Amino acid sequence: MKLNDDKINHISHLIADKLDKNENTVFIKDKNTVRLRIREVISKELSIDTEVDKIARSKISKKVPEGSRQWDILYDKIFQEEMQKRGR
Repeated sequence: MKLNDDKINHISHLIADKLDKNENTVFIKDKNTVRLRIREVISKELSIDTEVDKIARSKISKKVPEGSRQWDILYDKIFQEEMQKRGR
């Protein structure tokens, strides 16, 4: 999934705000530090998805047309295998 920096920032703000309003949550660090860490985690996870997507696409034969049922099945299988290799 592709998200630009603005969307990642927006999502990190939403999460930090929601956590801050939760009476069961106590920030050990200031809210902005927490938000920046949330942003970092989101960015890292999305970069892993992008990397695995490239690997999966490169492993599928050019003879199999993208968007075909066979391509989708191969892509899903390879994508899941690569994610498992990364503990996800």
